[in-house]
Amino acid sequence: MSIAELLKPATGLTPEERYVLVRLAFRAHTSEPLDVGSKMLAKYFGMPDSAFTKAKDGLIEHEILFESSLAAPSGRPRAQLKWAEEWSHELMAELVSKTPYLDVISKLLSSCSRASMSGKVVEARMAAVRAVRSSKKISYVNCLLLVALWAYADRFGVVEGVGAKLMSTLTGLDKESLKHRLGRLVEQGFICHVIPGGYSRMLGGRLESVYVLNCSHPIVSGAGGLPELLDYSSVRSQRASRDHWDWTLHHHQERVRQLDRDPQGYGDDPWGRYHWVLRREESDVYFRQLPLRLCEYACIILESGIERLKHSELHRVLKPLIRADFQVPKPSDGELWRRSGVPHDMPEPSLRVVLDEDGSLAELSDMARVICRYVLQVVQVLRACVRDETLPGWANCRIIWLPHISGDEGFIVLRSRA
Repeated sequence: MSIAELLKPATGLTPEERYVLVRLAFRAHTSEPLDVGSKMLAKYFGMPDSAFTKAKDGLIEHEILFESSLAAPSGRPRAQLKWAEEWSHELMAELVSKTPYLDVISKLLSSCSRASMSGKVVEARMAAVRAVRSSKKISYVNCLLLVALWAYADRFGVVEGVGAKLMSTLTGLDKESLKHRLGRLVEQGFICHVIPGGYSRMLGGRLESVYVLNCSHPIVSGAGGLPELLDYSSVRSQRASRDHWDWTLHHHQERVRQLDRDPQGYGDDPWGRYHWVLRREESDVYFRQLPLRLCEYACIILESGIERLKHSELHRVLKPLIRADFQVPKPSDGELWRRSGVPHDMPEPSLRVVLDEDGSLAELSDMARVICRYVLQVVQVLRACVRDETLPGWANCRIIWLPHISGDEGFIVLRSRA
């Protein structure tokens, strides 16, 4: 259970209503009252009075809240908000308390405030928040989107497996608005990298986008439970020519240009066959998502602590993972191959998979050979760049490949402080 479980069943709510729902739930968690008046709550939540009133009325209409009159010592009675029975104060407090990165989310929500939440908030802290907000203000709807992402982040601040459909369900945003607001969060530095999803036959079909959240953003820095960036500059300084990183799209395109001059070379070895099948089947989605698999495999190898990595050991560890993660496309109709100008009797290259009678691999497939070579490259680069004495162990780390950082490419290593 988490704050995400609060948003999933909240069908029919607008993004503004969902934002107010989350803010009220956090007030329940901190035992702060709801009877402070609409104008004050609007300031607390960083909303125009009219927007807050409209969102509040929507929550009342959906029977999540109800409003009653509270007698005042003088003047007219004051409106008091209360949770409906199915959305109890206790349930809200429990959902919030079990939310991952609670301190991070609290800081994000506080950054939207136009007034000090309570006497518990130190004025110096609020001044610092306002100073940051003045240059990189986050709107309350974008804040809701960012809260939803942090609720699904792993211990390294990476969000995987959360598609646009789920994000729309959580936030109430349509597809176009969601795309625009994610782009805005990237511009403001709240998301440091997005790996777009799409369709890749060789990687198993539909793939969701991956978001690397910025754990060092001024608004969230210092919050508890955040991972830290390890030796980013030294890993990034591993400069290479454009052909060095063999798994990249630009390397593949260069190899295809070379092989197209003599298409028979596509069938000479596993690498040629691999590039032909990619040329025929794949788009840039494959090359954006492939490094995620390579980094995951490399971390497994680094965690094993094997100093002198033999190919046989690498194959033994990775072969079952590669077989589960990659799919070898079926042969095509051959039309593209015939148009490439090869002799009529020359068969179209395909990735070889030799199986025993029981269905197990009789020998290493072409795909496994290629992927193992890529992983070996990654491991060698990381071992050369990251000093062992800085690591408590690779088990507490995650490796991310970032393409074209300031005109270069390279890895970052995230280390969990836990």
